[in-house]
Amino acid sequence: MIYQGHVENGRIVLDDEASLPDGARVTVNVSVGTAPPKDTSENEAPSLYDRLKPFLGAAKGLPPDASENVDHYLYGHPKKFLVPRLQPGNALPARLPPRRVT
Repeated sequence: MIYQGHVENGRIVLDDEASLPDGARVTVNVSVGTAPPKDTSENEAPSLYDRLKPFLGAAKGLPPDASENVDHYLYGHPKKFLVPRLQPGNALPARLPPRRVT
C-alpha cells in the first residue's frame, strides 16, 4: 500500500488516516519538492531497446551466419549445420535423395 504524507517537526505525518499496527516495518521514499508524484510511466527506467538503440547496426563486416554460429566465431566451436536459406528464384528439389540407414 502507498500512503502520502509530509514531515512535521522531524516526524512523518500521513495525509490519510492509516491504521498501521505498532512495530510495522515501513519504507520511506522521499520526493524532492512539493509537487505530487508524476505519472508512473514517466518514472520508469528506459526499456532495453531504448538503452541499446545507439548500438543498432553498429557491427560492420560480419559473416552472414554470424548470429547462428557466434560460438564458432568467438570460441572456435564447430559450426552448426543449418538448412540453407532459399534465395529468390531458387526452389527445393522435386525429390530429395533417399537417406542411407547404417
